[in-house]
Amino acid sequence: MKCSPSLKNQYDSYSAYFPTINEIFKSSSFVGFEKKHLVPSLIVKHYIKVLHKYNNGDEIFVAMTEAIVEKYGEQMDLSEEALEIYISILIYWEIHECDIYNENKKEVS
Repeated sequence: MKCSPSLKNQYDSYSAYFPTINEIFKSSSFVGFEKKHLVPSLIVKHYIKVLHKYNNGDEIFVAMTEAIVEKYGEQMDLSEEALEIYISILIYWEIHECDIYNENKKEVS
């Protein structure tokens, strides 16, 4: 799936956090076995819900982020802005780990 250069730049800058997320998910000290698949499956679930509603990767990314923040925002002790950043990083990580975003959508110009 094609995205704007701005979204790609943000992805690239947040990719520095991917090794940390991998370590957290590999360690049973942080996340129990039953919860290791919770975040990735949640992200894929929201991706599938919005994939065919939007024309490009930017719109899909924004819709995913907003939906997850709206659904779980009240359960977290974070500002909306901080939660959006953390959710964005997790979505980018899942794109990297799972190769979602490979569907044939048009490029943003």
